[in-house]
Amino acid sequence: MRVYLSPLQKKDASKVFAYWSDEEVTRYMNIEPFTTLYQAESMIALLQSLTKEGKATRYAIRLKTSDEIIGTCGLNRIDYVKKQAEIGYDLGKPFWKKGLMTEALCLLLEKAFEEFHIQEIEAKVDPNNKDSITLLKKFSFQLEEAYESDDCTCLYTVNKEKVSAILSGRSKGKK
Repeated sequence: MRVYLSPLQKKDASKVFAYWSDEEVTRYMNIEPFTTLYQAESMIALLQSLTKEGKATRYAIRLKTSDEIIGTCGLNRIDYVKKQAEIGYDLGKPFWKKGLMTEALCLLLEKAFEEFHIQEIEAKVDPNNKDSITLLKKFSFQLEEAYESDDCTCLYTVNKEKVSAILSGRSKGKK
């Protein structure tokens, strides 16, 4: 693995702002591109409060070689009773198409299943976001529903059993 996940912190705001202010990066996110550093600091504070409440968690994706933040990923709408959560992720444009998000998603899914005891993961994706859909399919996410809304979202899901074999195969191949 070339990446690792660490809790998103306020000191990460300037790097995260650089990505979250990029229209191409935020194109398929549920936010408008940020225009001030304060917006990134406020979003990180909100995400930290949701983590404390047990409702969500967000991680910085970092390169092992330099500790540089290259994006973020996390679990949203964590439901401990139903053992479900939604994933979200973003990656800085200089790091696109290098397989880094595949590695980060592998780590995130392992955390979801092992640390949070989640059994089913959802991902809401714009149907035009072909790269994200391709990434989800690598982990056996299946299209459950496509519904008309402002963002014309598709709902993809995967359960622990389907992805566990993929994750164990990846870890064996990486040794």
